[in-house]
Amino acid sequence: HPSGVYTVAVSPDGRLIVSGSSDNIVRVWDVATGAERRVLKGYLYWVNTVAVSPNGRLIVSGSNDYIVRLWDIATGTKRRVLKGYLGWVVTVAVSPNG
Repeated sequence: HPSGVYTVAVSPDGRLIVSGSSDNIVRVWDVATGAERRVLKGYLYWVNTVAVSPNGRLIVSGSNDYIVRLWDIATGTKRRVLKGYLGWVVTVAVSPNG
């Protein structure tokens, strides 16, 4: 990220790190190699929070554009967009059963 990183999450298997930044991007990194695996774009403002689902298949992210997004880690595609929040999304979590 060329600017400040606000949030980091580790996949349940410990193989991936997910980071969100004030560059309005979520990046997925390979822990073993340090290589960037995915760049997830589409945010209008800073990404404040990320979480990885217990099965390691989804990323949940929240940003200053008042939106929560769900991403498929394997493909990098956006699976769902949740709107209607009245302010910045500053934290997200995934239940143990996904």
